[in-house]
Amino acid sequence: MEQRSRVAIVTGANRGIGYEICKELSKTGCSVVLTSRNEVDGKKAISSLNEYDNIVYHKLDVTDINDISDLRDWILKTYGRLDILINNAGIYLDEAVSVIEVDEKIIQETLAVNFYGAFRMCKAFVPVMKQNGYGRIVNISSGMGQ
Repeated sequence: MEQRSRVAIVTGANRGIGYEICKELSKTGCSVVLTSRNEVDGKKAISSLNEYDNIVYHKLDVTDINDISDLRDWILKTYGRLDILINNAGIYLDEAVSVIEVDEKIIQETLAVNFYGAFRMCKAFVPVMKQNGYGRIVNISSGMGQ
């Protein structure tokens, strides 16, 4: 399968690394779905990428199972498959706080996005990739995510 015909999702892509990954995948000819949990930020990001006609926006909060399901259904309806999943969405809420002193709620929120979000995306999209006989997953994390 040529790179030009591949379909990619990039989570947390309204800025930073995810945003740049969208641009680079687009340059290879991939159809790219830029996602973000905040629709205003996502649409702002996509409007700044108007020279890339193969990047589209779709709202996605990786902590919301309904959002993941909606995205999967939309991907299947729009493209019929998914070839590349870039799990980039992540949060860093406990900056400058010792692990001994951090509030447990902060840890739960962090795990909900950084671990369970990526896990749920894989769970939703690996079957789609298997169905089409191809798939690549890239999980992006910071040093703190180790």
